[in-house]
Amino acid sequence: MPKEVVTTFTRAGFLSGVQRTLPLGVGSFIFAAVFGVSARLANLSPLEAILMSVLVFAGAAQFIAIELWTSPLPVFTLIFTTLIVNLRHILMGAALRPWLERIHPLKVYGSLFFLTDETWALALKEFKEGKRDAAFILGSGLILFPCWVGGTALGVTAGASLSAG
Repeated sequence: MPKEVVTTFTRAGFLSGVQRTLPLGVGSFIFAAVFGVSARLANLSPLEAILMSVLVFAGAAQFIAIELWTSPLPVFTLIFTTLIVNLRHILMGAALRPWLERIHPLKVYGSLFFLTDETWALALKEFKEGKRDAAFILGSGLILFPCWVGGTALGVTAGASLSAG
């Protein structure tokens, strides 16, 4: 009979996620700034670009979306393409399931909103090393999220001057 995995959700795990992910925040910020510039050059308004970063929070899907951004807006194509690109999150979530299944669903789903390729890789490494604190995912994601949104805002600002010139 396999040994049961006991996972916690603590402040220490959250802080560990924050600390381990800080260096990745710089790269995320720069990548998001490139997205922001690209979004402005594709004629998204600053509000549209920033809202996309807040609500979608998935770089690959967002870059594809701005390539598809035309008038009239192909809503079905955008939704379908975003869904296909982000299907990998189902597999990432499934890989984390053994560590998350006994954590309260609100904590799990709240944390998984912030799941990115980077947070998934770091969390999986933590869990495979025997560390069992699911709050790591939330701490990690809450570092990348403001970096992504802030980088988008910077890129939108820079992109506005490029598209005006």
